Amino acid sequence: MLKYYPQYCQAAIFATIILLIIYFMKQNYSTKQGKVFVLLMVDCLISSALNILTFYTISFPERYPMWLNYLSNQVYLLLFNLMAVLFLYYVDVMTKRPRMLIPVRVAMVGILLADSVLLFSSPYTHLTIYFDENLVYSHGPLMITLYLTAFLAISMAAGICAVSWKQFNAYQVFAVVGFVGGVFVSLIFQVMHPAYVISNLTCALMLFFLYSSFENPAYYTYNYTRCFNRRAFLLTIHKYKKKGSPYEIVAVKMADFDNLVSSFGQDNAYLISSKVADRLNLAFKKRAYCISMNCFAIICDSVDQSGDYVERVRDCFTDAFQVEKETEVLKVAVDAVIKLIPIDAQDIDGLEMEEILHTVMDSTSDDVFVAEDIEQLVKDVHRKRQIGRIVGDAIKNNRFEVYYQPIYNTKEQKFTSSEALIRLKDQEFGFISPEEFIPIAERSGQIDAIGEIVFRKVCEFMKSSDCLALGVRYIEVNLSPVQCRKMEISETFYDMMKEYEIRPEWINLEITETAEMEPASVLRLTDIMNQMHNKGITFSIDDFGSGFAAIDYLVKLPVELVKIDKGILWQAMEDPIAMIVLKNTIEMIKTIDRKIVVEGVETEEMADILISSGCDYLQGYLYSKPVPAEQYLEFLKQHHM
Repeated sequence: MLKYYPQYCQAAIFATIILLIIYFMKQNYSTKQGKVFVLLMVDCLISSALNILTFYTISFPERYPMWLNYLSNQVYLLLFNLMAVLFLYYVDVMTKRPRMLIPVRVAMVGILLADSVLLFSSPYTHLTIYFDENLVYSHGPLMITLYLTAFLAISMAAGICAVSWKQFNAYQVFAVVGFVGGVFVSLIFQVMHPAYVISNLTCALMLFFLYSSFENPAYYTYNYTRCFNRRAFLLTIHKYKKKGSPYEIVAVKMADFDNLVSSFGQDNAYLISSKVADRLNLAFKKRAYCISMNCFAIICDSVDQSGDYVERVRDCFTDAFQVEKETEVLKVAVDAVIKLIPIDAQDIDGLEMEEILHTVMDSTSDDVFVAEDIEQLVKDVHRKRQIGRIVGDAIKNNRFEVYYQPIYNTKEQKFTSSEALIRLKDQEFGFISPEEFIPIAERSGQIDAIGEIVFRKVCEFMKSSDCLALGVRYIEVNLSPVQCRKMEISETFYDMMKEYEIRPEWINLEITETAEMEPASVLRLTDIMNQMHNKGITFSIDDFGSGFAAIDYLVKLPVELVKIDKGILWQAMEDPIAMIVLKNTIEMIKTIDRKIVVEGVETEEMADILISSGCDYLQGYLYSKPVPAEQYLEFLKQHHM
């Protein structure tokens, strides 16, 4: 009879208990994945303890009833193999691959059924384990099947991880590979050296890697505080959506946060934000969430709780917060903007709720949002999500169209340029305005792909048509500052122009103001523009006068053309003071030697005023609305001189 060494299982019990203590002492956000991980730890602990009991029943079978000898060993082996099945389930829950849902469930049930049948029939069949006539513990001919089923579960888990590797960071990949490799090695070692039962210890040690990689509380808490973060908020809203139950959000925003940043620096403002998070967590425990640096939320299940919650939030801001500025320790009072958002079982996911939250906090309406307000917000958010999906489909299937609006050259009295304008039509939504889908694309990161599509279509048009022969000298293409986050955009555009044999001076890039920019982003935009400008591409400022950064752009960026926003022109036609502003703006731009384009020209009266004021180019419905490429070419032929 083999002499077994229980020390490895004792170490496994010790290690698993330590991990359980660490897990439950730290504030953990409750997830399905976390619950499966707890089952893994408990299974490892119980199977390790049962293994020690099995050592004694195997070594001294005559001391115990035969049913106990069998049962302890059967349950241990079943629980040990259950760890492999639970790991497969853990990976399935973690990776969330819908196509694997049924195969994983079938494999789990099949493995557990096969193991149970083989083990619990063994007293009669002797297929896996049995005690012979001398009460010697022995393995049957199908004992290897138990190892194979464990191998199968681990292999399936490894396969799912392999096809989902992009979801993981380097340490998580290491943890998964370590767990799979460790279990495989220990099982092989176990087969070769059955007296040294190291498998439980190996699993316990590998669970530490999984914990630090996937169950670390830092993934769900904000900036070293115990307050839950944005990730936890999104998951919580998803749970409420799944249950379909009503709830209410107490939304909290730090007032004048930008002033805190400018007065005390970003680090101190960040510190104050963390202290607010700590206070809210102390007051509300697992109901408080930090959505962003200055936006928080408390979720309550009952509307009756909200009044009490608001008072408790106010209490959290009663005392000032301490910050260090140079050698001083200052006390900073922070005011809170608090709003109640009732959600009556609407179909809202986490990302939609986050957008609603920011919309509500930025509004100037009453503190309490009634059901009608929320319903409209939900409709707006749903539409944005739908448009985002439509834009993604249009990018994938190249469904965007480019229209061209002719631009009149007042000095030469002919059409020498045009603006390329993107258009998107959907079977369900019809025409979707760029003013609606471009901001959505900017926030989602889809704007880069859209910009490249438009630029390529313009290059194709200039190469394949005779627009240059018809008097066109350049085409204006809109460029969002958001596209300039990547320095390689310059090379991307040049590669396209080289591919279609387009000369740089045939393109003018319009810098739009659809997104606010940090100073560092403006510097990067300036660098990119200088790179392209040095190679011949010209630039213009679009919608001058409509955005906060127009003067800043005019001073800092290398632009040749300034496009005055149509709203300024239209207002000037109705208001004498606005007309003075328009004429002075034109004079100012001419003084700094920039060409002027005015948009929105719809009447001869408008055109006469602008021409007499010295504007270089006019654009608007007086001449033509934006039209498809074919109609634009026909227009050029009709007006070519």
